[in-house]
Amino acid sequence: MADAYVMLPPDGAEAGPVRVALNREFNALVRAEQLDAARQPGRELDVLSFQNVQGQWLPKSLDLLNVAGRDKDRFAVTAAALNLQLAPALFDPGQLAAPANCRQARPGSPCERGCVCIQISTTVKEWRKTRRGPKLFVN
Repeated sequence: MADAYVMLPPDGAEAGPVRVALNREFNALVRAEQLDAARQPGRELDVLSFQNVQGQWLPKSLDLLNVAGRDKDRFAVTAAALNLQLAPALFDPGQLAAPANCRQARPGSPCERGCVCIQISTTVKEWRKTRRGPKLFVN
């Protein structure tokens, strides 16, 4: 069972309202929908499963759906790093416009800037062929 809530954006925002569903027992997000002006879902995110990693529950598999185009992607977390010490600059909104300039040898290896690098590239069609989801690397 889940409880649904609608979150309204501030006046003048470009984004529309968002409806979220939280599991009653664990207060965990299980669904989110970006709503259009008629309050119909335009995009959906469904959390399919969770996994306990070192005593912390993490989403394991999620589906992302563009309702209009019926494009669907499956996001599977195959690895996660916990208890990281991240540079505060990573959360500075002013840094979003700056290029990443990440010089990692491979995803998951240390970066001199302390950046968080993510590699995601698998569609549902590709996932069905290989039965492997995209990889999420966080260093």
